[in-house]
Amino acid sequence: MTPPLRLPAALALIAACALVNGATGALVGLAVVAAVHRGATGRHLLAASVATLSLAAMANLLVGLPDRLTVSATFAVDRILAHHLAFGGAVLLVVGVLLDVGRDEAPSVEDP
Repeated sequence: MTPPLRLPAALALIAACALVNGATGALVGLAVVAAVHRGATGRHLLAASVATLSLAAMANLLVGLPDRLTVSATFAVDRILAHHLAFGGAVLLVVGVLLDVGRDEAPSVEDP
């Protein structure tokens, strides 16, 4: 079982998410911290990231892709739902990988 995030790490995650993506980022960070505290493992977060990133791609396709000549800086603003889903998927992916790598530490070797 994955140990819950300690308070400084949880606050740092929420603050970093808020810094990058504003209030929605803070909510994403809070949701990830809550999921880990409720027992979600790194593998659970990785599976959730795949689902969230897939939803981001579908949200983009539902709105419709612009021509390559019309892509501008407003692309993310025009597709804000896909933008927030992609951010959430990226946060889930990073935290899931870090939790999964931290779980697979090498066992200590004892002298006979």
